[in-house]
Amino acid sequence: MSLPMARLIFCMLATLKVLNARASFVDYVVLFNEDTPSELLDALKPDIHVKAADYNVDKMPETPVVRKNGGEVVCVPLEPGYATTDLIGEILKRFGDGEHEKVDSGRGGYEVGK
Repeated sequence: MSLPMARLIFCMLATLKVLNARASFVDYVVLFNEDTPSELLDALKPDIHVKAADYNVDKMPETPVVRKNGGEVVCVPLEPGYATTDLIGEILKRFGDGEHEKVDSGRGGYEVGK
């Protein structure tokens, strides 16, 4: 499983705790700083690449890379209270500066845009 560092709001220990509790079959969790994990996944060649259920596997840029290397992309249910998109939305709702808006992320949630 790979997580973009820019979206990693929850501390790594909390993230690992959730992953260990919900996904005991995970061998490694890898942080990355690129927009997509495609290059990383091409190098690692995982058997299974896991994403949250709010993603559309066929629209993810890394899906062809994983499949090209014989892997499978699967989506798993979200852990309530741990979705970064929901956390950002709640922060903006409570403490927003009025200058930012919600922009459709294309995956059922939203990103923060200006």
